[in-house]
Amino acid sequence: ESLGCLVEDAEPNFKDADEIFKIWRAWKVELKMAEYYEKHREKLKETLVWNIEQGMKLTGPQIGRAEVKRSALYHRVREFMENSWKPMNS
Repeated sequence: ESLGCLVEDAEPNFKDADEIFKIWRAWKVELKMAEYYEKHREKLKETLVWNIEQGMKLTGPQIGRAEVKRSALYHRVREFMENSWKPMNS
């Protein structure tokens, strides 16, 4: 404020972010680790096994819906950032 800026409390809408993250994480981990999982499951940490198995359960429509939600989240945050940089006198 001392520099002539308007200071407001605001935050972007992170709706669905947790769901998107969990789906993408499971999908990516399964893609990367499935072969190792098949051969050496007993050597993997249980949280990694859990993520791989979650990825194995995913369907195409689930991944597609997560991508639609991820795109919407990206645009909400982008719009929030664009609207957060308004000069005081406008």
